[in-house]
Amino acid sequence: MQEEIPIWLATGGTPESSMRAAEFGLPITYAIIGGNPRRFKRNIAVYRAVAENRGYRAEDMPVAVHSWGYIAETDEAAQREFYAPTKVTHDIIARERNWPPYDQAHFHREISDEGAMFVGSPETVAKKMIKVIEELNLNRFMIHLPVGSMPHDRVMHAIKLYGERVKPIVEEYFNNK
Repeated sequence: MQEEIPIWLATGGTPESSMRAAEFGLPITYAIIGGNPRRFKRNIAVYRAVAENRGYRAEDMPVAVHSWGYIAETDEAAQREFYAPTKVTHDIIARERNWPPYDQAHFHREISDEGAMFVGSPETVAKKMIKVIEELNLNRFMIHLPVGSMPHDRVMHAIKLYGERVKPIVEEYFNNK
């Protein structure tokens, strides 16, 4: 017997897309690539309210977040290694959308506790993940590591740190709650 294949909707997070996903009973993933993740709290509340109004059970309507990130042994190394590739990627998007060029100040806002990027040591990234998961009442968190913009060995090391050190911290926290 084949297991059911979960179908998810990814969105940039407009209230309209949240309502539409809920109307169809679709699990939702919010792509949070800039700004404070807490600004999605309203959209998540709208999503859950519309879903319940349509007769869906809250536990059948999972919510996930997808954000950019990078893990290195230390916060300083992660920031140093991630800034330049992020600037290149962001500046391409900025030209397409008429945004200003990326700079260090923007980068530091985004990697702060109030920003959308999860960059730092395993402990720093885990702490920020836990905070966002709790504040938004998430069922799933996905980190988008840089692809093609960094040396492959660094990306592979970030994946290793995510699996071996970030994941256990987050799991232990939620298993002991």
